[in-house]
Amino acid sequence: MPLTINTKALVDRLRKNALPQEIVAVDFSQAEARCARLRHVNGKIHLVAADILPQIQNVAETGRPEPLALSKQLGARNVALCLPAQNAIVKLLNIPGHFESGLEDRIKEDMGVGAGDFRIGYKVLGTGHARPETKLLTVAVPEKTIQQYLAFFASGWPVPIAIELSGLAAISAFCNGYMDDVQDDSAAGAGQSWGVVQIEDSASFFAFIFKKELVLIRKYDFGSDHILGAIQSRLNVNRETAMNVAADQSFDISQMIREVCDGFVRQLVISKHFVERRENCQVTKIFIPGNAAAAYRLAHEIHVASEVEVEFWDPLRTIVCGEEAIAPRLREQKSSLASVIGTAIGFFGGAE
Repeated sequence: MPLTINTKALVDRLRKNALPQEIVAVDFSQAEARCARLRHVNGKIHLVAADILPQIQNVAETGRPEPLALSKQLGARNVALCLPAQNAIVKLLNIPGHFESGLEDRIKEDMGVGAGDFRIGYKVLGTGHARPETKLLTVAVPEKTIQQYLAFFASGWPVPIAIELSGLAAISAFCNGYMDDVQDDSAAGAGQSWGVVQIEDSASFFAFIFKKELVLIRKYDFGSDHILGAIQSRLNVNRETAMNVAADQSFDISQMIREVCDGFVRQLVISKHFVERRENCQVTKIFIPGNAAAAYRLAHEIHVASEVEVEFWDPLRTIVCGEEAIAPRLREQKSSLASVIGTAIGFFGGAE
């Protein structure tokens, strides 16, 4: 389910030339940007190196950031950018009839995107069975936002070659690694559906999959910043201490987590019931990333509210990765690499 937000000119150029077999992907959706160098060899994706980048400028507060320097270990000729979702619009659309490429204006209208310069991306997910229609996963990102991040690579190497929305790229990684495990028992009754949650700093996604197809996706203005901010405010501690409290299960902050996550969890449960009614299925598992702030407590809240088993998922499941490729400080946070892994899967066309 990869979705790029590239210009048509760039897509056309990529089609005419052989795709690079190595890229570096940078995920800007977290306070500390994750970076991974990935290579495509004999149909398999290999993680060559992954690390946290040094503190970078806040793009929203700077006019033109300094070029982003990557270490030799993370260097490549081409870079794929994973952008945060807070300014993006994401929707599933059902377009009557057969959809043809090059109809970005129609998508923009159907998405309800207002005035302004937006870059539109879309992925055809399938066609209707009962009536002729096309299901599209669509995204609109302000061009100004995209240009702010492209400014990190304004000259020299690496050259930007792909742009993804971080949350969607992470869900691509999940689908590539777990989709085949979803059992469809619809012949014997209600089929099985799975949910997946991806949490960024300022925004989050949840999606539901049925019959190996994406049937619902929502973006919600909730993320790790909301959890950590609540801990900082109520305990009167700094950011680093708040992160330690969120990770340490010996602190009883369950009530605090319940309150700050309530809106997000309620919307997740409402969407779960909607999918079960509409698709005549049963959601049997919900997967969440283990790197989310207070992940274990969030998993508990989702489990209690949804009455569904909640598991942490591994984005490295279908790629080749040696332990030495991941920087030591990231080895306990492998799920934070979901977006860069998903970007590589989308760019190279999947992993076997």
